[in-house]
Amino acid sequence: MEEAPSSSSNLAFSLGIDVGKEALEVALRGEEGAIARATVANDSDGHDELLRWLSGRGAGPEETSVCMEASGDFEKVIAQRLYEEDYRVSVVNPRRIKGYASSQLQRTKTDSADAALIARFGWRETPRPWEPPTAAESRLQELTRARQALKKEKTRTQNRLDEAEDEAVRRAHRGLLEEIERQIEDLEEEIEEHVEENPKLERQCSLLETIPGVGLQTAAIVAGELGSPERFESARQAAAYAGLVPRHRKSGTSVRGSPQMSKVGN
Repeated sequence: MEEAPSSSSNLAFSLGIDVGKEALEVALRGEEGAIARATVANDSDGHDELLRWLSGRGAGPEETSVCMEASGDFEKVIAQRLYEEDYRVSVVNPRRIKGYASSQLQRTKTDSADAALIARFGWRETPRPWEPPTAAESRLQELTRARQALKKEKTRTQNRLDEAEDEAVRRAHRGLLEEIERQIEDLEEEIEEHVEENPKLERQCSLLETIPGVGLQTAAIVAGELGSPERFESARQAAAYAGLVPRHRKSGTSVRGSPQMSKVGN
């Protein structure tokens, strides 16, 4: 018989969702360890179908926890929908699922098997509930990520310009570089205006800017990615979420590696 969930959960079902761009592979785990499976489209109609499927199996919001991986933002809409329906939703780092799969000696790699594994992980581990960002936080994150993407593209374009020898090619790269710089400036203005229009974000960014070397654009990235600081119990927990805590390598007398940044986080 399957191990019962930890004492922090009295739920009867665990729903695992393997999220894809076009489809959701789902697996429902009950108290006896049995699994029901289904595939629905990752769109509005598919989400409605999933809710009906859950209801038909008695897996309502009060009885069911939901677990899924962070999947390049493809999970955001279904996570939001289930959250609005009062389900306990957890969105976990894919590395946790990968590590759990290794610990379970999982050899089969299919969407259906992954959904079942995620359901089992959610049943055993009861990961922390997810809360959606506010509209202001979502927009700030979108703006700062777009700026960061353009900064990377600027570096790539500058490198191509430096390597080019033909003058026509150099002119093309210079023109593109000027356009990218203009778009970065426009986004930075948008970010500044957005922060000023939202008192909570403005307070967060103002506090962050008191740190030497941190300006508004860096503060906006931190505020957009971390969200509300109240969801963290300590500064260390926030650092761990961001992947900015050390990872130690020490075992017996032979393994004594230097600590490195874990980078297991956002």
